[in-house]
Amino acid sequence: MKMKMWFSMFIVSLMVGLSNASIVKPVAVTGNIAGDAGSSVNWLLDDNGNQALPGLSDATGAAITLETGDTLAKALSTYHLRSGIGHEESWTYGTGAGNPEFIFDLGTETTIGSIVLWQYGNNGGGAGYGGNSTKDFEIIFHTAAEGNVFDFGSETVEFSGTMDEIYEITTLDNIAQFFGFDSEVSAQYVGLRIATN
Repeated sequence: MKMKMWFSMFIVSLMVGLSNASIVKPVAVTGNIAGDAGSSVNWLLDDNGNQALPGLSDATGAAITLETGDTLAKALSTYHLRSGIGHEESWTYGTGAGNPEFIFDLGTETTIGSIVLWQYGNNGGGAGYGGNSTKDFEIIFHTAAEGNVFDFGSETVEFSGTMDEIYEITTLDNIAQFFGFDSEVSAQYVGLRIATN
């Protein structure tokens, strides 16, 4: 069986005290590996207009759009589409290509203290399996002056995390996952490497 890696939607939140934290949505993303036909690295940022269902929704299924300036509370109440059919709102690739690395451009240098990620899984071939989900990830931050070229082989990883697996093919189990940093960082570019799935 050809294993695939799936990963969906990345939004950075500015942590100025969690009660008033706001979202900073990246303006662009690039990747080091070409995705499968039909998937797009842009689905990590934007709703796929070719899909009938919304990329993000609330618990009732109503569409939600997150943009820069929205509250962290709003982001944490959202669910992400994933049904295992086609690519929908996800970027996918065959694992033989290596570890994917993404560079997110925040548009301007920004103080950030956390990230919000949404998972993807299609049961990995059977109920109760989280195969194809993202597991461990690593992040490096660059200021505007440091630029948008990253080297995960030589640079120090500044944050790492492990995403919760999801096992069922429904939207409502795919709630936003919050990862807070030990301290705030100033960055325009965020390099994210998927280490394992």
